[in-house]
Amino acid sequence: MEPAKARRLSLNIADGITLRARMDIDAFSIVMRNLIENALAYGDPDTPVEVAVPDYRSVRVLNACPAVAPDILARLTQRFVRGARAKEGTDGSGLGLAIAETTLRQIGGQLLLLSPISGGQSGFEARITLPA
Repeated sequence: MEPAKARRLSLNIADGITLRARMDIDAFSIVMRNLIENALAYGDPDTPVEVAVPDYRSVRVLNACPAVAPDILARLTQRFVRGARAKEGTDGSGLGLAIAETTLRQIGGQLLLLSPISGGQSGFEARITLPA
């Protein structure tokens, strides 16, 4: 990851929380890389991307952007589907969220995409729930 992009990341872990799941660490890394790269690519470049760990089975990746239209949001985990900002020169093939969703589903986890973010009027949130 480019240093400038790494500086845009903000990590917030709730006090005393450690993620716990029966999941291959490489699979978890792929999911997180895809979600973070997506947030960096499509989020406002002047606003940090937040990675939050609120409890022992959840991770949230949030970025600032205009709210995604519900019809587009509903299809973002399909292969080769990209968001509306894809026309603005963002690289990618539209596979990152599809790979993350498939990986999580195969191990008993879940990916939920929200836009606007919980409690907001804009932004994008990718929320994963890890298997017990």
